[in-house]
Formats: sequence, C-alpha cells, structure tokens
Amino acid sequence: MTTKQSIPMTSSNKFKTETDRAVEHIKMSRAIAIVGNGGNLAIAQHAASDLSRYLGKFAFAPDAVHLTACGSDGDWHDKWIKYAVNQADFVIGITTRLDSPITKGLESLDVRHSHKLLVCPYQHPTLPTLVINKENTYIRDNTEEDLTFHEFEVSVLWHFYMLFRQCGAKLKII
Repeated sequence: MTTKQSIPMTSSNKFKTETDRAVEHIKMSRAIAIVGNGGNLAIAQHAASDLSRYLGKFAFAPDAVHLTACGSDGDWHDKWIKYAVNQADFVIGITTRLDSPITKGLESLDVRHSHKLLVCPYQHPTLPTLVINKENTYIRDNTEEDLTFHEFEVSVLWHFYMLFRQCGAKLKII
C-alpha cells in the first residue's frame, strides 16, 4: 500500500475558474475521494469508477460496507470524509445544499492535508465550489425555474466527464 503524498499548495489567484483548479488537482493527485448522498452518492461512485478507468487515478467513493461501519445508526458523512482524507490528496463533495452534512464535513477538513472541492448549485462562502446550476448546464427542463435534483445529478456527471477530458482522457465514442 502506498502512502498519501503531499500536493504542493497553490495560490487561488493562479486559477481562472474552479474548473481550472479541479483539473489541476485531478492531474496532480494520486488518490481522489468523491462523496455524495442519495442520487449524488451514485454519481460519486460512477465518477470515481470512470476517473480510475480513464485517468488511472486511485479514486473511491463510499459504499454500503463503509457507510454501515462509519454510520452505525447515525450520520456517516463527516466520519467518512475524515476517513477518506487519510488516503486522498483531493476530496470532492457533491450536494444540493450549502448546509448539508457533506458541506460541513468538507468545511472541517484542514486544507494542509488535502485539497477539497464542493460541487453544488450555489457558491459556498469559503469552500472552493464548482457551481452547477441552470445557467451553466445543457441538461435542463425550461419549464422549471431551477434545476430538479435529477437534472443536477446528470449535470454533475456530465461536468465530471468534461473535467476528465480536460485532464487528457480519451472518452469512448458510441
């Protein structure tokens, strides 16, 4: 088993967008943890699998065994994020709420140990946030004012594939 290596910290002024930051951290990271809840957990697992397949990174997301071990009868998010940060150079949380347990878990991380990114429809006041909302996605129902949960989930997965492509992945063509 290899041990976690430190990624050099970079100034936030170096990046034009959070997408640029995410691409750089994916390229530099040896191990990447992705966490979500409900449908976003399925997206996290899917993205982690394809991150490994397309870019050869060690990427992981919570599974039923870890959720049961970490959560018992209570909240598992913070415990899993603290577990993941011991192995990951980059921790990505997917949520639709700024006050979710995933957001709180990312807020509690010491940035010296791991880079972190929140993927959310809203900009977080302190966390680096990849905002995915009605203005920056092609997957939307124009009869609704905001994205539905399912539109958000599909948009998040699509954004992951665009990040993979920017990192040099050759995505499969139908």
